[in-house]
Amino acid sequence: EPKREKREAAPSKPLPTAPQGHAPLIAADGSSSGSIELPAVFTKVRQNAATLFQAFLTERANARQATSATKNRARVAGGGRKPWRQKGTGRARQGSIRSPQWRHGGVVFGPNGRQYWQRIPEKMRKAAFADAMSARVAEGRVLVVEGLKLNGDRPKTRDVVAWLGKIGDTGTTVFVWNEIDESAARAAANLPDLELRTPGSLRLSDVIDSDTLLVMRPALDALVARATNAPPKHAVAREDAAKREAAMAGEGATAREAATSASRETVNA
Repeated sequence: EPKREKREAAPSKPLPTAPQGHAPLIAADGSSSGSIELPAVFTKVRQNAATLFQAFLTERANARQATSATKNRARVAGGGRKPWRQKGTGRARQGSIRSPQWRHGGVVFGPNGRQYWQRIPEKMRKAAFADAMSARVAEGRVLVVEGLKLNGDRPKTRDVVAWLGKIGDTGTTVFVWNEIDESAARAAANLPDLELRTPGSLRLSDVIDSDTLLVMRPALDALVARATNAPPKHAVAREDAAKREAAMAGEGATAREAATSASRETVNA
């Protein structure tokens, strides 16, 4: 029988490009709609491999559960009675059948509650995250998404695949959302090369290992807050609103005090 000819792979579509300091802007239907200027913290190219490597090792160490454990002679059940008397048997003296030299005995120096947790200063952690994001931006692998528009109330996995195909050859992709949409997340769950994250759950290893980083536009401010010591814009807005309310309350209290003192002076006169 003649052998079947192998199908040629479809040509991959290149990702959209943007000027330096900008990121391509992806519309809700997956088409390119221009570019957007990125914050300065993501456009500065840094060369601090030591900080990045230390932060990566710390993250991986802190991800370990450290649940492996063995039983020593005190934790193994049984062995409470001396197997034979101390003298007169001709055999070596033994105190318990759960001693380490016995079969089914306890384990000596086995893993038991080891902690792998490491601490890294906050400035180093933020600097490492900014370095990783800057490297991805310099490579043109960070794209800002305005929204995600899929067909119907219950989108299918093929709809997500078609949407990613409109963008280009994304490869291993991490999609950062400000809020996870359950229906879209369920449709993307079967894709092995797509991971969904929020600004709080995005890990340094996700940024390093991924080929493409898709970021929802509302989530961009939260990522900037993770790379700098500045709070996100919505937190600053809430703080400014609280200050304005406090100032208005103070002005109202001052006006009431002035009116009360004026009425007292009138009564005394």
